[in-house]
Amino acid sequence: MEIHSNENHSNSGEEGTPLKYETGDVTIDLKTETERLKKLADANSSQMVNLYLNQGKEGEWKSTQLIFSQANTAFLRGRYRDSRRLFRQGLNDMDKQANDFVQVYNAYFDKYTGELNTQIIEIKSNREKYDPNPNLLPHLERKAKEAGVFFRQAEFLVNSKRPILALKYYQLATIELLEGVIRGKKELASNIENNDKADESVPSNNTKSGASEKIYLDVDYLTLEDRKVWDESHNLSHVNEEEGRKKERERIDTFLKSKLREPKEPKEQQDTQEPNKVDAPK
Repeated sequence: MEIHSNENHSNSGEEGTPLKYETGDVTIDLKTETERLKKLADANSSQMVNLYLNQGKEGEWKSTQLIFSQANTAFLRGRYRDSRRLFRQGLNDMDKQANDFVQVYNAYFDKYTGELNTQIIEIKSNREKYDPNPNLLPHLERKAKEAGVFFRQAEFLVNSKRPILALKYYQLATIELLEGVIRGKKELASNIENNDKADESVPSNNTKSGASEKIYLDVDYLTLEDRKVWDESHNLSHVNEEEGRKKERERIDTFLKSKLREPKEPKEQQDTQEPNKVDAPK
């Protein structure tokens, strides 16, 4: 009798150790099952790569990918039992690392809910300052509420022994919180400076928001460490994103400086200036 199992197999992925349904009266089609694990390994790797690298786990990442490489080689040779064991070993390693990342994202949630709630309290306590933007408080409260929905789904998946899928929801919760924090910092900074909504077309020199000295991009309202969390939660390479932001800031700064250097000739002088005279040929 053959069956196809879609449940997690035993925790053992060591070479030479049989997995569930590998021997006995009830077995599975090893090739089909190994193909399923291969697809799962590819999907998990795609989701986790930047999380590993941003968290400084490059060594662990390379180690797991080496196991998957060996599993692929065994699969191509038709050694489906060995390939299946190796894929399971690599997937188990990723689950263990994902559980560590879950703890990191729990800390993120505590940190950014604290920041967002502080902003909400500040706005509620000084409503007269924010009358020009009546949508600000509902927006921040909605971000906090949506983050809570994603966080509870993530916890459910962790309790269901699915930490890698849970990380997607932890990341969504973190993004909601950081979007709220950015919006709140923009509003608070503008009210500190001029008690009115800031003109977003002009970079401001804001140091009270904990952000960069000059605000050219929305993410500049976040500290460098918080921008790393922002990139990580979007499954992006923080190093690459920061390099792109540096170039974008330089481009904006150059443009603004060039506008300031442009000569502004008085209109009266332009109207009275005579064209250059050319001597008639003799």
